[in-house]
Amino acid sequence: PSDFDIPRIKQVLAESSVNLAKYDARIEELMGIVAGLQQKRADLKKYMVEHQNLLSSMGRFPSEILGEIFGFC
Repeated sequence: PSDFDIPRIKQVLAESSVNLAKYDARIEELMGIVAGLQQKRADLKKYMVEHQNLLSSMGRFPSEILGEIFGFC
């Protein structure tokens, strides 16, 4: 590059470096959001499995026994 081009190239590199840092910060922010959503999803899935297990367990008892149990509620 010529002596005339060098300052412009340095300016382009400096601007690109700033933009790269902005992208990195935004990616980090979005990764945090995704991690939070993944945790909420896992919590909801666990909650659903626990409640599905309740239904599965109840289906094993005869209705007479369930009637006696829930008759006291």
